[in-house]
This record gives sequence, C-alpha cells and structure tokens, in this order.
Amino acid sequence: MKNLKNKKDIIFTDNVNYLNKINIEYSNKTVISFSLEKKYNEKIKNFYDFINTRKRLKLAKERVKILKYFNTNLKINNAPALKNNLCKIFYGCIGIFPIFDTITNITKKQKKIQLFTREKNIYDIFKYFETKKTQLNFKNNNISFEYNLSRIGLLKLLTTNEIRFHLERKYNKNFSNLNNLSGNHFIFVTIDPNYCEIKNNLDKTFKKKIIVRKKFDFKKRDFKKNIYLNSIVNICKDVTKKYFKNNLFFKNYLIKQMVTFYYDYDNNFKYYSKKFKNFDSKVFFLTKTIRNPINTSIYDIGKKFKKKFYWITSQHGHGIEMTKLHRCSSLTKEETLSDLFLVYSKKGKMERYKNIYIKKNIKISEVGFNRNLTPAINIPKHDVLYLSNLNQELSVHEINMSNYNNSKKLLIEKNLINNVFAKVNKSILFKDYPGEKYTNIKYDLISNIINNHKNIKYFYKRLNAENIIPKSSIIITSLATSTIGPCIQSKKPLIFIDFRSILPVDKKLIDKFKKYFFYFKYDKQFFNRLKNFLNKDYNTIKNMWEKKNTRLKDVFIDEYFNIKEKKVVLKNITNLINKFSNK
Repeated sequence: MKNLKNKKDIIFTDNVNYLNKINIEYSNKTVISFSLEKKYNEKIKNFYDFINTRKRLKLAKERVKILKYFNTNLKINNAPALKNNLCKIFYGCIGIFPIFDTITNITKKQKKIQLFTREKNIYDIFKYFETKKTQLNFKNNNISFEYNLSRIGLLKLLTTNEIRFHLERKYNKNFSNLNNLSGNHFIFVTIDPNYCEIKNNLDKTFKKKIIVRKKFDFKKRDFKKNIYLNSIVNICKDVTKKYFKNNLFFKNYLIKQMVTFYYDYDNNFKYYSKKFKNFDSKVFFLTKTIRNPINTSIYDIGKKFKKKFYWITSQHGHGIEMTKLHRCSSLTKEETLSDLFLVYSKKGKMERYKNIYIKKNIKISEVGFNRNLTPAINIPKHDVLYLSNLNQELSVHEINMSNYNNSKKLLIEKNLINNVFAKVNKSILFKDYPGEKYTNIKYDLISNIINNHKNIKYFYKRLNAENIIPKSSIIITSLATSTIGPCIQSKKPLIFIDFRSILPVDKKLIDKFKKYFFYFKYDKQFFNRLKNFLNKDYNTIKNMWEKKNTRLKDVFIDEYFNIKEKKVVLKNITNLINKFSNK
C-alpha cells in the first residue's frame, strides 16, 4: 500500500469507462478499478494488484483446517443439515476474505472514499465499510442477461414429462394433503430434469407423489427465540479472531451470511414442523441437493422428531473424479446427508465412498450421465464454441483460491480473444458462464473486445451449454467442472484447456486427456499452439478426432463419465429408487 500512503481521496469503480459514462471527474483522485485498464496515468490502479498473493495462497492451503475448526466448534446439536449448510456457506466465505482484507488496508487511512458500481456483489461488500467518509453509488445494470424464449421455444427444450411436472408444480399447494396418509410417499423438492422425468415412472404402489411449489415469505421473527443464534454468532467471532486478523468488516459479513440463512431455515422449520406434526408415513424426498432452507429444515425436522424420512439426492458435476481440490470441502458434500446418493460413474461412486463424513448406512449407486442436448432457437451461427469457466470470485461459492485472481482471469480471456480467436479462419461463439458467478465487469470488457472482431460473437445470456452444443462443430472448455459432461456426450471434437494454477486435472489423468481429447496445457506457448491448431482445416481436425475414438477411449469415458442414453439413465434411477424404497 506504499503507493497510496499520501493519497487522500480514492474512487473505486468497475472501470474507468463507467466513470466517463456517468461524467465523474477523477483527474485529481486515485482510481482503483476492478477490471483491466489501459494505463491512462499513474493514478489508475488495479484492485487485484493490492491483494497479497502470498497470504492469499497461504489461506488457501489452510482452508481445510479452518473449515474443520469451524465445524468442530459450531455448537449445533440435532440439526445436521443446518450445520452442514452453515459450514458450506462459511467455506465459500473464506475465499471472500482477501477482498475484505485489501479494502480494509486501502481505506483505513484515506480521507474520502467513493464507489461507483453496477456490480451488486461489489456494492454489497462495500456496504460493510460504509461510514461518514464513504459514499456508495450503485446503479442496476440495464443489460438483460436473460435468454428470451418464446413459449414454443421453451417447450421445444423440455420433454413431455418435464412439462407435465412443471405444470403440476405451478398449481400444486405445498403439502396440502398430508393428513391421514399411509404407506410410502414421494415428495419432490426439486426441479432436476431427471427427477421430473421419472415422477410418472415410479412404482404405482406409491400412494402419493407430492410436489413442493415454492418457498414461503415469512414475517420477521424475534431472534431471541432462536436457539442456535448465539452459537452461530459466537463461532463467527471466534473464527474471525483466530484466522482472519479479527477483521471487523469481515466478521459482520460472515455473521450476516450465516444469520440470513438461519433466519430462513428457522421460519421454514417452525412452519413445516406443524405440517408434519401428526405425519407418520414413510416418505422419500427427492432433490438434487439438501441445500436451500426448505430442504434443510425438513431434513432436521425428520431427525428431531424421528420421522421416517429418507433423502434421495444426486451428483452435480464431474469435478470430484477429476481433481483433488474438490475434496477440500468433503464434510459439506451432498453425500454427507443422503440416504441414497446417485452418481454418474464407477469412479464417482468410489470417490464418494472415500469421504469419511458420509452417513454409515448410505447407499451410493451409479446411474449414468445424460443431459438433454436439445438446441435452442436463435443461437448465433458459429464453427467453434468456447465455454468460459473462469468464474469471478465476488460471491460465496465453493472456492479454489488459486493464484489467478479475477484480473488474471480477465487477462487470459482477453488474450485468448485477441491472440487466438481473432486470428483463426473459423467463426467463434464465446459463451459465458450463466448465474451468479458471472459479472457485469466481465461483460463490459469482453463485449468491447469482441466488437472489434467480425468472426467472434459474444453469448452472455443465461442459457445452459447443452442447448448450444448441438449447433457447434468444435467445442473448447476448461477446468474440472460440470461443463465437460455434455461436451463429451456430444461426441464432437473437444479441446480441453488445463489451467493448472486454477483447478488442475489430476496428474494421473493428463495422459488420458492427451490421448482421448485435444489437451492444451496453459503455458507460455499456449496461445500459439491453440491458434495453429484451430487454423487447421476442419476435416483435418475431424480426422484427428476420429483416430482418438477407440475402444480404450470408451472404457475410460465409461469409468469416469459413464455416458448413457437418456432412457437408460431414467430406467436406472427409477429402478434404484423403487428398490431402495421397498426395503
């Protein structure tokens, strides 16, 4: 922070272009940007340059130890789902601390602080630093990130069973018919496509299949009556003091994240306790994860009141089979609460059974992997689809805390566009990651760069990759995430970028990736190698890909990904659930 010692007024902003757009004078002030900037003058700084990388990586190495400490000292009994999800939230918060620490160091000696942003996550963080010397300016972005589908277009993306499920969900009254039930029952607390499809295929002996429509809005409650509130607040104070420099701002942030979830949980717990008070039937809950306040509260109601509740959940993403880093948060994984856990492959099953935190009597079974690769309408024409996975670190999610911060990730993709995509003889569709991990800051940068190149189009709408993949000839993706599954399923030429400093593929898999996919390690020669490869004639690339399609490749894919036909996956799920529920 030496270069800011003598500064008095500081402006934090998304980027300088935004300041120019809203006519903010900054010539006599120091500007700290959250994006990549041209060096207009020495007064414009990059926020991520102030983050101490050494300390950040040290924190990353200690995150498992810190999580275990939090879990051990969080005094919550007889509410395993609540404890599990508070640990999950806390684990994500660890990755936010370097941002809080950096803002603390920058602002503590400054006379006046201003923030100009359209980024909700940045604004929410800065609210914890709000004082008389701080001026926060937040403006919602007018850009629509939603993909507008007509009703006909939407219907084309869904199966008949999915449509039927969603209609029932829309008009169903939550738990309206729980009285005087007997026998086995299913309750759907999910909109997972596979579960939507199997609803009508389950054994007809089940008397009732109930669909939960939505969560309820509750009036504010008196927190004095919440039994775990003090425990939650105390552990937040304790862990902040022990591992996070006793940072007041981060402590308040941590407490807010925890208490907000607990508030929703507690309201749902009290509401559903009454609903299930006289309920004595055996019931099987189907959901992808036991994560939201509804699922969490119902799970703990079953444990507290010794109800015959059984939870059937499923795997999301292929990361745990591909990288060791996903094992850092083992105590928060889906299988730690499940009674029946459905995974894709034999390798996935093996890895889940290695988790020392799983339930004693859990049943883990592989069912195969399949996504509905149905193309959406109005997708821009292209030859190559680039699926961006370099997500931004401004929200609470499962962290990797690599030495590649947001600025470095933006620089990678800037260079990828300018040095590779713009120089190849093919049309490129740059598909950004949908959801909360995506930022307006990234949109500003990427859209401005892409607008200078006629052969590249930017797709930033919230639409799943599987709805674009069918219209692509060549696919590029990276990292050990859920995205790789649909890419492999498509059987189209796949280029995999291994960012080893972010989320590396296990070393034992590298040789297999080289043999069966087009593997590119991110290094000094990466951009040239990828450019030269993409400039090959498409038929040449296709022939190279065909040579990789061998029996041994099929064996490898079956072991790690287990790609199956949709009807096979649905049949496997249905049979396993029927068998499990009839025990």
